[in-house]
Amino acid sequence: MFVYTLENIKRCLRIYYNLPIEIKIDIDRAIQESDLTEMEFNCIILRYKHDYTQQEIADILNVSQTNVYIKLNEALAKITKIIEEK
Repeated sequence: MFVYTLENIKRCLRIYYNLPIEIKIDIDRAIQESDLTEMEFNCIILRYKHDYTQQEIADILNVSQTNVYIKLNEALAKITKIIEEK
């Protein structure tokens, strides 16, 4: 049985395209249900589904790398909370 912890979710997002479909569905559902801000959503998608670095995301979104780091962590916390409640 797969245990959804923050670290496991981060690992899953890094290898998203190689995951079993059941885990992809859980993660995608959590992303949709987690009430992410537009910035958090964009950071998550760019980082984990398109494999951009934090600096590249900062350049694309015209924000600081620190801001990207913070938004990624906030988004991951929200996603983890949704999955843990499941």
